[in-house]
Amino acid sequence: RMAFLLRSGQYISSSRDPQDFWQQLMFSLQADHPDLPFAILYSVNPDISESASEASDHSQNRNWVLQGKVRVSDTCSDIPVAATDQSMELFLPTFSELIRSGNPTLLRAEDNSLPDFIARDMRVPDRALEKAAVFLPIRSTADSLLGFLVLGLNPRKRFDADYRVFIELLTRQLATSLAVSIPA
Repeated sequence: RMAFLLRSGQYISSSRDPQDFWQQLMFSLQADHPDLPFAILYSVNPDISESASEASDHSQNRNWVLQGKVRVSDTCSDIPVAATDQSMELFLPTFSELIRSGNPTLLRAEDNSLPDFIARDMRVPDRALEKAAVFLPIRSTADSLLGFLVLGLNPRKRFDADYRVFIELLTRQLATSLAVSIPA
């Protein structure tokens, strides 16, 4: 996990603008890591008249753009390429709550918080503990919501305190690097 954080930090810290940040993040997620079996990345596509740093978490007109997916079947048509806040509810039924919480949130198949199509398409070993993912809002240090990740979790490991620390460190790393890549 620490090696992943170091490697991803090297990629995303070199970002010069938000689009480069998303590309570098996707590149860092490509590495096959057992604790991150899949990833889906979205960014806010701000209106031309609204800069990324002015995008409001309370705006009902946010447009979300799929920046990429890693180890997710190309046949999965339930992942929208572009969506609004309202239509994103079809993808993630608790989307508005996830965004408002502002913190990484555990999505589990057993309590139906993990979307069915993700739970259905996950390849899970016979002795898996559970099918789960984490919803990770990506904010700049100014606390503006600029994107989110849905990260698959290792089905053979519990989402314990160590896993939580890993996700928290990743969250901080993303916020810091994204803030640097946003022009003032």
